[in-house]
Amino acid sequence: MENQEKRENKDSGGTLFYLYCISDKKPDFEGAPDSDKLYTFEFKSFYPVLKCVSQDDFGRENIEKNINSIPWLEKYVRMHEAVIENVMLKGFTVIPFKFATVFYSKGTLSSFLEEYSQVLKSSLSELKNKEEWGIKIYCNNEKIENFIRTTNQQVIDFNNQILNATQGKAYFMKKKQQELIGKLVKDKALDYSDECYLYLKELAGNSKKNKLQPKELTFKDHEMVMNLVFLLDKSSVSNFSNAVSTLKSKYENSGLIIDITGPWAPYNFCKIGEL
Repeated sequence: MENQEKRENKDSGGTLFYLYCISDKKPDFEGAPDSDKLYTFEFKSFYPVLKCVSQDDFGRENIEKNINSIPWLEKYVRMHEAVIENVMLKGFTVIPFKFATVFYSKGTLSSFLEEYSQVLKSSLSELKNKEEWGIKIYCNNEKIENFIRTTNQQVIDFNNQILNATQGKAYFMKKKQQELIGKLVKDKALDYSDECYLYLKELAGNSKKNKLQPKELTFKDHEMVMNLVFLLDKSSVSNFSNAVSTLKSKYENSGLIIDITGPWAPYNFCKIGEL
């Protein structure tokens, strides 16, 4: 198989075929990066969005080296997302493919489209008139801790015991109290976040919980406690946004920070993972 791909690649003159996304209708590429190099064609009622790329950038022997170059990676990741966004924001339904989805010959590209044509058409149908939106919830631990210190009876009882304890015993009781407060803060943040998720879930066609992101990726001062994505009918986006605003007001003084972002290419809700 590998020898066949090498032979086919040699026959294509070393050109590789980069697949950005699948569109339900024929897109135009006005305003997209490298718009003059993008192209498409109809294949069983859908349209792959493609660009010919070089072995130097995306060949097997070079891609691993290139992705370790931050300038190279930033350039092509941004281009990847911008091309998909350009098609999507013009009103087309898209199935986005992950960065650096490359075919080494026209033959392997055609075989892929043929083999998965039914899955692709099914995904396009399911995603029609829908958008992906993200909700990230962060926790201001200090606010929640202040609330717990003044309202939780266990913590208040600890305070009274510490006041009446010897110096040595008081030291260990304070440590135990702080451990309790840490657990209560975490539990309370998750309770609040679950309430938000269940409320918003009722307004969405589909939803998922994604992995939490560390501060190094979020550039936020507070820890993320929930990372959610929702698939919304376009007609319901306004109501969903209003619901998020309601939750922001409700939980602001309780220590939750709620961010909404979108629309995004629907990576989380298409069947691309099966391909």
